[in-house]
Amino acid sequence: MRDDGRGLPSEMIKGLGLELVETLVTDDLHGRIKFQSAASGGTEISIRLARTIESGE
Repeated sequence: MRDDGRGLPSEMIKGLGLELVETLVTDDLHGRIKFQSAASGGTEISIRLARTIESGE
C-alpha cells in the first residue's frame, strides 16, 4: 500500500500498532513487513506472506 500524503515522522511510527502487526506477520504468518515513511511526504507498507504454513502451527 502506498500513498503520497504528508508522511509520518519517525517518532509517531511506534504509536501506530505496527510492532503488533510486525509480530503477527513475521512470527505467526511467517511473512515479512516493510514500512517506509518520510515526514517530507509519502508512506509505503509492504507485507509478504508465505503461500502455505506448515501444519501444526
